[in-house]
Parts: sequence; C-alpha cells; structure tokens
Amino acid sequence: MSKGITSKTRLLLGASTLLLASTAGIAQNVTIDNVVNVVNLAADAALSQDQTNEDSVDANSGSGVNNITAVGETTDSSVTVDANSNKSVALGNTGTQSFGDADSAATDTSVALGSLQTSVGSSNITVGATASGSDTTLTTDLVDGSAVTLSNSTNAAIATTNTSSQTVVLESTTLNATATPALATDVSAAASLTEITADVAVGSAQQTTKSLTTATNTTSTFDLTTTGDVSGSALKLISNTQDATATGSTATNAVGLSGTTGDMGAAIVSQQSSDADSDVTARTAALISMNVEGAAGAVANLTDSSATASGNRIQAKASDGVTSNLLVVDATTLTAANGTTTAVGFAAATGATSTSAFTVANQQVAANNAVAAAVTNSGVDFDTDGATSGSSVAVEGNVIDAFGLSNKSTNNLSLAGTTVATDAGVINRQSSAADVSSDIGALVSNVGAPVTLTAEFEDSITGSSVAVNSNVTRGSAIGNVGNNTLTASATTLSGVGATANAQAVSAGPSTGAASATGDFSVVNSQALVSGASSDTLVLANYGIDVNYDDLISDSRLSVSSNTQFAEALGNSGTNRIALTATGTAPAGVNPTAALSNVQDGDTVAIGSESEMSVFANAASTGSSVAINGNSNTALG
Repeated sequence: MSKGITSKTRLLLGASTLLLASTAGIAQNVTIDNVVNVVNLAADAALSQDQTNEDSVDANSGSGVNNITAVGETTDSSVTVDANSNKSVALGNTGTQSFGDADSAATDTSVALGSLQTSVGSSNITVGATASGSDTTLTTDLVDGSAVTLSNSTNAAIATTNTSSQTVVLESTTLNATATPALATDVSAAASLTEITADVAVGSAQQTTKSLTTATNTTSTFDLTTTGDVSGSALKLISNTQDATATGSTATNAVGLSGTTGDMGAAIVSQQSSDADSDVTARTAALISMNVEGAAGAVANLTDSSATASGNRIQAKASDGVTSNLLVVDATTLTAANGTTTAVGFAAATGATSTSAFTVANQQVAANNAVAAAVTNSGVDFDTDGATSGSSVAVEGNVIDAFGLSNKSTNNLSLAGTTVATDAGVINRQSSAADVSSDIGALVSNVGAPVTLTAEFEDSITGSSVAVNSNVTRGSAIGNVGNNTLTASATTLSGVGATANAQAVSAGPSTGAASATGDFSVVNSQALVSGASSDTLVLANYGIDVNYDDLISDSRLSVSSNTQFAEALGNSGTNRIALTATGTAPAGVNPTAALSNVQDGDTVAIGSESEMSVFANAASTGSSVAINGNSNTALG
C-alpha cells in the first residue's frame, strides 16, 4: 500500500507564536496469513499462537510523506515544528500473549505460553518498508528577534518479518504447583523443536525461509531554511531522527513470580533460525540540514543570532535475530528442587538441556545469508551564503550509526529472597554463517564519498563562534552477541544437595560441547561457521569550511572531541554470575556456581576500516582555531 501525503502551512507572523506538533502521515501495511502448525500445551492455563506468512508485505511511502511549513517574515515571534512522525512500517507475523494472576492468596496453577512464527515463500518474498522522499521542512523569510525550531521529529522505514512478545506475571502469597500434573510444552515446525517441562513455561520459535527483510530511507530530509537575513534570533534544528531498521525475527519473553512462599519451577526457551535466502538489509541516504541562504540571487546574513544543528541522529540497523528473555523470582522463602528439565533443539543433532528448577535457554542459528546496514550520501550540516557576525553556530552532539548484526540475545535470570534453596541455569547457543556488513560513506571507483558533519560559510565571519564538536559516527558488524546474567541474592542461600548438581549444556556443530555443572550455571556457546564474515567501513568528514580569502576575525573556531569508531566482530559474549548471601542454613548445602564459555571461528573473514577527516580551512586574524581531542578507531 502506498500513500503520498503533503501537509503545507504558510503564515506571515508578527509578535505571535506558532506550534505544530503532529503526525504528518503514516504509510503502513500489515499482512498476516495464519495457518495451523503445532503448538501443544499441557497446562492448567495455556495460550498459543501459530502464524505463517507466505506473502510479500510492502509499505511504500511512494512520492513521500511530507510536512512542509512555509513562513513569511518573522518578527518577535516563535515558530516551532515539533514531534512530526513520518513512518513506513511493514510487518509480517506479529503476536502478543500475556497471562497474569495478581494478589491471590495462592497460585497452584501451571501456566504455558507457546508461540510459533514462520515466514516462507516458494520463491523469495519480501517484507519491505520504503520511506524515500519523506520530508519535514520549515522555511522562513527574514527572521528578526524570533525563535525558529524544527525538533523531535522522525522519518523512518521499519520492516520486521517476525515479532513475538509473551509475558507471565504471578503474584501470590503462596506459589506452589506441585499438585498439578507435569507440564509438557511442545512448539514444533519442520526444522525446529522447543520442549519445556516446568510449572511455568514460555516457549517461542521463529523461522524465516526465502524471506527478505528490507528497510530503505533515501532522499528524505529534515530541513530548516531561512531565505532572508537573520538578526537577534535563535534557529534550532535539534533532536531529529532519520531511521532505517530491518529485523528478521525479534522475540521478547518475560516471567515474573513473586510471593511469600515459592515452590514451583519456571523456564523460558526461545529459538530463531534463518536460511541462506533470508537476507536482511537496512539503507538510508537521508539528510539533516540548516541553511541561511538568500533567495533570487541575494544573500542572507546571520547577525547577533544563534544557529544550532545538534542532537540529531541518522541510523541504519539490520538484525537477523534478536531475543530478550527475562525470568525474575522474588519470594521470602524460595525452594524448588532440581529435576525440571528444559530442552531446545534446532535439529536432531543439536540442542541445549538444563536440569535446573529455573532455566532461561536461547538458541539462534543463521545460515549463509547477508545482513547489511548502510548510511550513504548523508550528513548533518549548516550552510550560509552571507556574512556571519556576533553569532554562534553549533553542529554538536549528532550521531550517525550503521549496525549490522546476525544474532543477538540478552538472557537474564534473577532469584531473590530471605531463604533461597534451589538451582538455576542460563544457556545461550548461537551459530552464524552470515555475511554481516556495516557501511558509512561509500567507495565509488575507489574514491571515498564520506558522510559529513560540517559548517560551511561563503562569506566572512566576525566576532562569532563556530563549533563542530562532540559528534559521533559508529559502524558495527557483528556475527553473534550474547549477554547472559544469573543472579541469586538471599540472607540464607543454599544449593539443592543433589549428588550430581544441576547441569546446563549446549552443543552443536562447529562449537564442541559447552557445559557447566553447579547449582547456578551459565553456559555460552557461539560459533561462526565456515564462510561467515564481518566487515565494516566508515568514512566521515568533520569540519568548518570557509571560502578562500574570506575574512575571519575576532572569532573562535573549534572542531573538537568528535569520535569515529568502526568495529567488526565475530563473537561477543558477556557472562555474569553473582551470588550474594550472609550464609547457608545449618543443615543446608553450600551453593556451587559454574560458568562455561566456548567461542569458535572457522575460516572467518573479519575486516574493519575507518577513515576520518577533520579540518578547519580558514585564514584568520585575531581568532582561535582548535582541533583537539578527536579520535578514530578501527577494531577487528
């Protein structure tokens, strides 16, 4: 579905205030085809969702979703265009499930939530969003004693093929499901299997097969322009965002248990997979600019005024699989014996198992697809063709980002109470053969075309300050990212006293076996399969550009504290176990903890390149020019 929307405002202002805060237009297309797969839940309270998308989904803004504000001569006035949102959104499968039991005397109910989402085409299908030509502009003539602001607005293309959110919250005096039959949750499809046995079970499985996810935001602009002289005024182009975000699959699973007495186990299992034909692409060539330029061959002067183009963001983000799993248990007395088994597998030969009462397990497998994020022909810039005197110009605190990512998971498990005697495990397994890239700027015929963060002057600067400071340009290409945290805090903390402590195990091809045996265990297994790559290129210019032979006098120029960073990573894992207690019970067992981390790379190509240009090309008299504290980093 396509829409072209233009909103125009034309005003002549004098001693007045204009505030425009609106959504100029949203182009959105959502297509979901539901067919029956298999989600088998055996629980007292159960919710399931089965979704399969087999069609292309296209959200296209067409000629653009525009908000155009034109104001004539502005004297002793305030003009603000704020919080405009121009978005093109394409969604494939999307689902939300929740179960809550609050303020009960007792909870003796087993709970299961299961979600299965697949996107598959007989030939390649596309979930794509395009926001080309979406403009938000504010144009004035002469500005005298006034404030003119374009702020807090967004142009965006957002595409997501699978998205799932599941939540269980139980708040009771007594949490005890031991009288209930054992719970078996089975979420399955042709190439995936998720099994959970627990009193409270949440499972999600997502697959993309021959499904392309694309987000494109090009030729879009945020533009604040004055076509006449500016005196005694403030121009602000602040906190605006140009965005292109493409995500193959994203899942959020959360379980919260709280009570006085707790004696029930809980588990979260999430799984994502993609095939070699399921590329993810996010690209933007959007601009953010402020111009003080005369009309019809004239020039516009900036006198006793401020011009600020700061705090803006241009970003492209491409992610194949993203999960967030959170299990929080808080009880005065928490006891749950081991024996609850959690298992997840992508295929028969791989999987993850845990015999802990509380488990969070994640598995992500990406085939040799392409994940690409790119920002090109972009920048945040100020430009004037007239003389600048007694004024300040700032291009500061702007951010340009490009992030390409194959798999990312955040897994948190937290236990808290006065007396805690149980066990818990966190498992993360990730495997990627993807080609991941992140580009800012471009190389055309081996010639750089960098993004720009600049202030440009075509005439003299007198008694003024110009700052291009503290801007950030970041490019990142990563194969696997895992953040795993397990915490247990109590006055009295004990283990379960079993002969063989609970185990958390993750195994798979190219990883070897990663396992940890202890009351509290964290296992992280990450592999880059042969042919995988991570590649980042960042090209950017930061500077003050003044026409040759123009006079710069009694002024301060600064191009300082700008940061450029390019990283290309294969595997990144952060694993944390934190146990806090005063002691164990007299008859208790001292708790044990174990952490295992295995990371593999097999003939993987990792490349990072960053080229930074910092300049202030001005001849000056009685002035200062500072180029300090800028940094450029390339990390592979």
